[in-house]
Amino acid sequence: MVGLLVWTAACVIMAWRYPRRVAAASGPQWRVELEESFAGAEGDPARIAAVNDALAEVEHDLDVAARWPVTARWLALYGWLSAVLAGLVWSPGPVLLASVPIAFGAVFGTQTAQRRGRRDARVCREEADRFVAEVAGELAHRDVDMPVRRQRGGRRRRR
Repeated sequence: MVGLLVWTAACVIMAWRYPRRVAAASGPQWRVELEESFAGAEGDPARIAAVNDALAEVEHDLDVAARWPVTARWLALYGWLSAVLAGLVWSPGPVLLASVPIAFGAVFGTQTAQRRGRRDARVCREEADRFVAEVAGELAHRDVDMPVRRQRGGRRRRR
């Protein structure tokens, strides 16, 4: 039972890394890198590319971080199921009933972390957009024609 408690606590702690990683996604380091790359870029296309790279980096960090609570929830449920099966095999009894609230606590903790992380991610995206608007000014809202990849002709098959 102690092992199950430790396992689920570790899973909940792992899930709560999500809001912290979200907060770091568009933190001071990201802002400094964006300002430096924007200032060092020559011409509007290079500046737009620098802004797009910075925004893509934030989005990537947020997407990767979003996987933590889901993974933690599955690990917690797997640990609970393993503990229940082991308990049924070696020592069935009322102790197994105590594992149910532990599992519900782990699921609730990971769900709460996921909800808070999603809310923080939405705020992070808005802050990143505001900062890009500050740094890039009107350039942030300019439409740019992106080059289209040339389509290759397919091989003709003989029948």
